[in-house]
Amino acid sequence: MNLQALKDCADSLPPGRQSFARSLIEQASGPRGLSAKQAAWVDKLVEIAKNPPHPRAHVAMSSGRLRMPAAINATRCVGVLA
Repeated sequence: MNLQALKDCADSLPPGRQSFARSLIEQASGPRGLSAKQAAWVDKLVEIAKNPPHPRAHVAMSSGRLRMPAAINATRCVGVLA
């Protein structure tokens, strides 16, 4: 577990992960520290900050139909959605 690395890179995480990282940092400094599962998340969050996931295409549902952004050629996705 590398708590200092998490402190250093917490601001580069996505917003939802930032609050989770701050929560873990606060919990670690408390009297009970972190559980084994929480400690594992410290390392996972550091890895996410160092290697952010690729942005995903936004897919929206409207009236029960799948809407793809105009920039995506839907004909290439037909096999994927079947």
